[in-house]
Amino acid sequence: MSKILVECRIPAEDCVIDVAIPFEKPLHEILFLMKELFKEGKYYAPDESTVLCNGKTGAPYDLSRTPEELDFCVGESLLMM
Repeated sequence: MSKILVECRIPAEDCVIDVAIPFEKPLHEILFLMKELFKEGKYYAPDESTVLCNGKTGAPYDLSRTPEELDFCVGESLLMM
């Protein structure tokens, strides 16, 4: 399984981390794993309404698609909101 390194920003926590995500898994599975990383946040508690968005435009991603289908590249900027 190949992975890609992306930047994930959580505005509510004023937090940015680099995360290696699977390139061929759907974003809903990746989001589940990323929620586990952040569930102990000070101000932010991810729940079922949490979405992944494009870090530059703020547009939400279709969670049924894979990073490969969405043409993610190394260093892609994501927002978790």
